[in-house]
Amino acid sequence: MLRSYFEKIKERELVEKIKLEKKSSYLKNRIKEIDRFIEILTEKCDPNYDSFTPRQGDIKNKDKILELTKEKEKINICMIENENQIKVNEDNLKELENIMSYIENMELEKQKEEQNDLSEEEEETEFILDDTHEKESEDKYLKCKIEKIEQIVKKIESAILFIDVDRNRSKIEFYNLVPQLKSEINDIKTSLLISEDNNTERLLENVSRETFDNK
Repeated sequence: MLRSYFEKIKERELVEKIKLEKKSSYLKNRIKEIDRFIEILTEKCDPNYDSFTPRQGDIKNKDKILELTKEKEKINICMIENENQIKVNEDNLKELENIMSYIENMELEKQKEEQNDLSEEEEETEFILDDTHEKESEDKYLKCKIEKIEQIVKKIESAILFIDVDRNRSKIEFYNLVPQLKSEINDIKTSLLISEDNNTERLLENVSRETFDNK
């Protein structure tokens, strides 16, 4: 879901990049055309124009040169604005690359954690089924869960420190870590309840056995 969201944003930024590059190319070519046109018109103007009777051709050429000069000034302003937009676009694309790289690494890490969770669940199930090592299994299970919670808390603390540097990345981290923390806490609660039920059952069995023996 997060990946597809940022991929769509990246696609829009890439489309914008192409538009800005085309505009930049057009403006640069237009400047070259204007410079060449001004050069041709200047050559056509009589250098002793003011010493002779004004000719209509020279007047038109000078008017055209003035018009082209003003157009060039406007284009230069547009080029500066376009270059600024290109810089913003490049920064956005770099930021998106960083975010998507982070998401990819996060997904790989999540896959590894899921694989580890599967193996841990198998171990936990094996511990629970083994009555002779039940207490030991409970201790190991709780220790494992506490270690996982500590790891999650460390990641949350890192995300908090990183929030001023990259708010989006921190939000993504919180989005994934909070449910994990809740899940681990719920697992511990469930384990404690099961342990209490088992202890109560054993107590009742012992009481019943003692009562029967006394009879």
